[in-house]
Amino acid sequence: MWPVKAASLPAEVTFGGVTIKRTEHDCAWKISNSVKLPVTSGHTRMLFHYDVNGDGIDDVFVGPNLDYPSPPAAPYPRTITLLLSRLDGSALSYQPTNCVLAEPLVDGTYALRDLDGDGVSDFVISVNTGFRVVMNRPTGPELTVTYDFPMVSRPRLSLRSVVLGAFEQNSNSELAVGFMRIDDFASTHSGVLLFRDPTHASAQSPISLVSSDQKGNGFDVSANPQLGIFTALPGARALFGASTHDTWIYQNGQRTNTAGGVHLGIGDAPYMGGANYLDLISVGGHDRVFATVGDKAYAFDPQDPKQYLEIPLAFAEYTVTLLVDVDGDGDLDLMDTQSAMTPSIGIHNGDLVNGPATESVQFTPSRYRAPSSDTPFLAIGAAKGRLLVSDADQADVLGFPLSVSALGCGP
Repeated sequence: MWPVKAASLPAEVTFGGVTIKRTEHDCAWKISNSVKLPVTSGHTRMLFHYDVNGDGIDDVFVGPNLDYPSPPAAPYPRTITLLLSRLDGSALSYQPTNCVLAEPLVDGTYALRDLDGDGVSDFVISVNTGFRVVMNRPTGPELTVTYDFPMVSRPRLSLRSVVLGAFEQNSNSELAVGFMRIDDFASTHSGVLLFRDPTHASAQSPISLVSSDQKGNGFDVSANPQLGIFTALPGARALFGASTHDTWIYQNGQRTNTAGGVHLGIGDAPYMGGANYLDLISVGGHDRVFATVGDKAYAFDPQDPKQYLEIPLAFAEYTVTLLVDVDGDGDLDLMDTQSAMTPSIGIHNGDLVNGPATESVQFTPSRYRAPSSDTPFLAIGAAKGRLLVSDADQADVLGFPLSVSALGCGP
């Protein structure tokens, strides 16, 4: 799992008939036809991705098909296999390997974060019953956190925000993890847990920063106000989070609610309570909180929220957003995905001075199914969004296989 030092990438990489150039920025993006990855019929979900073999391109770690209502019992273990990127000159392909990851790396939902500052991604994993933290050491993976929720029945756990910082009164690093859990399709639980020492193995119990519960499957969000989403404020000494009704700040070991949310502007201007995405972005040399609420995105200073940037999203509902440097030019672009019916994607080109553009380039990938990983994109060097992954449909893995499409520059 310990990566080889990355070599220099060629100036151009070709995948699926599309040439990807490192000099292409702020393009009118066009999506290529999808290329099926060489996986077995039993392993069709991308769990996570990063560059292991040192060619500067993300490799793909693939998990088994989802099994409802619970994973299969032994002797059918849920293993993780590896697909390696391969460059033949400038031609890129993915090759199967005989590499099967063993515990403590387990099937689940992964968030990759550098928890100990060594420049290599570590693993925050949600399994159905709780969370695992696995440090990526030169000597091999080390399990440091094992936490299972008490009293759960047929749980389904979703990972939300994952942020590292120093949010207590000292400067020690803590790991904040947001979640939503559905038990037996009868009750829903959501909130934020704080792990005080995630990089060292210990029998630790997390601190619950916020939590809420409801009967039912979670569709009535007004009955379960905590969303499990948050971001670190500049300096990573405070967390800024949102519920359906207000926002909160956790700093120096104390949580403060802001009744009604951080309001933007005056009158009937939107507020951050009810946000569905929170992150940080630099605009004009200043760190800003970035949030999406309904059909708009905002970048604002939490100390002076009346001064804000407003961006209309490409799609008005069923929207999933993500900040990612698609083209590797050093600014964050805004990806806006309509997740219902026929999935479509809009990309707002970023700008270090003005933030993401109000207009977006839109396209509709063929048979697209968003993976559960941190980002659906595989990185090619600094370009974090030129290869788009589509997960297999568990009901039709032959017609809707695990595949990758390239983003190319249009006219």
